[in-house]
Amino acid sequence: MLWVWCKTRLSCLISDGCIWEKSIMRFLLLFLIKIYWMLKAKNQEPRCIFRISCSRHVYQMAKTEGLFKGLKAFAYRYQNCRGGYQVIINPVTDQNYMILPNGDQLQQHEIAKKFSVPFTK
Repeated sequence: MLWVWCKTRLSCLISDGCIWEKSIMRFLLLFLIKIYWMLKAKNQEPRCIFRISCSRHVYQMAKTEGLFKGLKAFAYRYQNCRGGYQVIINPVTDQNYMILPNGDQLQQHEIAKKFSVPFTK
C-alpha cells in the first residue's frame, strides 16, 4: 500500500482503499443531490418510472451503503429510467408490473404511481 501524507496530516491511500477520500467523495455526491433537489422545479411532474425517485434512491444508497453502492445505483437507474420499458397488466391478479430495458421486472409496489393504475374491466 502506498500512502501519501498531506500537510494537514490527512492521509489518502492512492488505491481504492482510502477511507478519507471515499468519505469526501460520498459527501460530495450527497451534496450534489441536495443541490439538485433545491434547483429542480417543484411544480414539475416527476418523470421517474420508479416509485422511489432516482435521486432519492441514490441518496439513500450512498448514505447507508457507501459511495460505490450509490454510484452503482445511479448507473443502474440511469440506464433503466429512460425509454424502452413495458408496463404489463396481469389480468388474473389485476397487478401491473414493468419490464425494464435490461430485462429486470419491477413489481407494482416498485413502479411509480402514475403507472400503477388498477386494471379496469
